[in-house]
Amino acid sequence: MWIREGNSHADMVQNLVELAVLGEKSSGPLSQINFDSTLLAGKARTICEYGS
Repeated sequence: MWIREGNSHADMVQNLVELAVLGEKSSGPLSQINFDSTLLAGKARTICEYGS
């Protein structure tokens, strides 16, 4: 998973999807800083729907 440089709408959507997936996979460290993981639930799919 890489956050690519770019300035198009597609680049932004791809970066947001990758960040959402990374957040879901990193639930342990995020919970240690009291991050509300429910904010990530289903966000990758929502972002993909927005981008299409």
